[in-house]
Amino acid sequence: MLILSASSVGLLKRSFFDYSNPLYGRSDTALNLQPLKFRRLFEWFSSLRPEEVVKVYAVTSGVPITRALRGEER
Repeated sequence: MLILSASSVGLLKRSFFDYSNPLYGRSDTALNLQPLKFRRLFEWFSSLRPEEVVKVYAVTSGVPITRALRGEER
């Protein structure tokens, strides 16, 4: 399994979904993930003070992987 992530959708499309690229047609699934909503952080990090939640969002820019890195489950 290969998982690719980039902030530039255009770069990924040109690199992997363009007909002239050798990797064209080799992907099974493409997911377009949206940033994590700020209000969700208060639910997920309920043990943190609001100031700390703001810091988490500032550092991660809303990337959902934050929970996995902290070792938390749903």
